Amino acid sequence: PIRTDAGSAGEGPEAAAGSFDEVEISKEPEGVPEAHVDDRGSRPEVSRTKGTALARITLATTGVAIIVGTLVTGSGPHTGSDESEVPVPRLGFEIREITRVHSVVVWVAVALMLWTLYQLKDSPRARRQLTIIAGVAAAQGGIGYLQYWSGVPEVLVAIHIAGAVTLWALLSLFTFEQAVEIQLDTVTSADALIEARK
Repeated sequence: PIRTDAGSAGEGPEAAAGSFDEVEISKEPEGVPEAHVDDRGSRPEVSRTKGTALARITLATTGVAIIVGTLVTGSGPHTGSDESEVPVPRLGFEIREITRVHSVVVWVAVALMLWTLYQLKDSPRARRQLTIIAGVAAAQGGIGYLQYWSGVPEVLVAIHIAGAVTLWALLSLFTFEQAVEIQLDTVTSADALIEARK
């Protein structure tokens, strides 16, 4: 709506010009809620969109870490079979060097996960979910270092592999859920705008 307190037609141009200071123009149709802006001047939907994009990058980096971890296992002493009956050739990577590569990629994935947590500060539910996943990642990393420094015992190798599968499943579900919710929010906002313009 447009409101003006302009004087009568008989008043001079100075009065008419002064009335423009009191003009109020609404840019949004009535019934359409304005985008929420919090006390920090940020919009939750923007932070969530960034968080979802980072979650996808984190998932991809975690996938690379798992692939390199498979190379570590394939270069290690445990073949999964009885060597006395069927010798199993190992991969040709030097175990210490490939382990370092694996460790670097893991730390990059962890850093991305923490940054994603920060971006999801306005989404408490998503933040709680990712915090649990980060705990699983921390436990997985601890097991990885423990098995390396304890001589790669078979039990820890098996637990580490199971942990990798669990972490991948949880992070994949989380990333998929965030993408779906972003799409639903977009559709809901569009429907509300259409209804308000009718």
